[in-house]
Amino acid sequence: MRTALFLFLLIPALLQAKSEWITIEMVCPVDGAKCQLLGPKGPPEPVLTQAGRFDALEEPFSDSNAWYQCQSCGFASYMKDFRRMEPEIAKQALGVAATLEKPDAERSYNMIKFSDRLERAQRFFPVLGKAGDPEFLADFYRLEGYAYARDNNVEKAGEARRQAKLITTALAKDSAKAGLLREHLWELAALEYHLGDPAAALEHLEKADKIRYNNPKWKQAENDERNKDLAAMIIELQHRIQTEQKDAADKAAVKSP
Repeated sequence: MRTALFLFLLIPALLQAKSEWITIEMVCPVDGAKCQLLGPKGPPEPVLTQAGRFDALEEPFSDSNAWYQCQSCGFASYMKDFRRMEPEIAKQALGVAATLEKPDAERSYNMIKFSDRLERAQRFFPVLGKAGDPEFLADFYRLEGYAYARDNNVEKAGEARRQAKLITTALAKDSAKAGLLREHLWELAALEYHLGDPAAALEHLEKADKIRYNNPKWKQAENDERNKDLAAMIIELQHRIQTEQKDAADKAAVKSP
């Protein structure tokens, strides 16, 4: 059995420092307006972060700075999608933007509530081709659940996480994605944990602990590194759930006559 000492020696190596963001100027791909945004200093590398690790979230995807919104037209997207697009796509996006509340041109995008920006970004998914990307949508709904939870909006957080669970369950059953099963089980465990089913979460983690991640598009060294990270994250979530269960049992024992 892995010990708590091993857990706390291993996890800090994964919880890397939060990305450093610097002010950049970009041209909105929809209406051509100049936007003052924040960009990561240096090439962004996916890393596990302290804030979202129990939601199976990684930076920069989970960082609110990475979800851009044009102060002019209101187009919103993840930073990788805030780029030059075909004129017809831009026209469609502008049409979607016209149906939404016009943004305050004097207000910095990262001063807008994160969950509100995510809601707005979601309206552009059909135009950007994201509506048919289950991997992206599963990540997005986990992130949305996390953002709503930060707002203490329990109902919407639950809705988003249930949607993520539905998509991730389908991904976990897809034989074409069998090599990614370990990661999908970890994601399902995080969702079950937040949805109030720790037993299901531990079951997913136990299964995940017995298999290896193998992305056929990656080099062996990259898969090995991912397996190392997943092993640590699986251990930490198991430890958190088991500790909470023990604490609850101890409190119940104290209350009983």
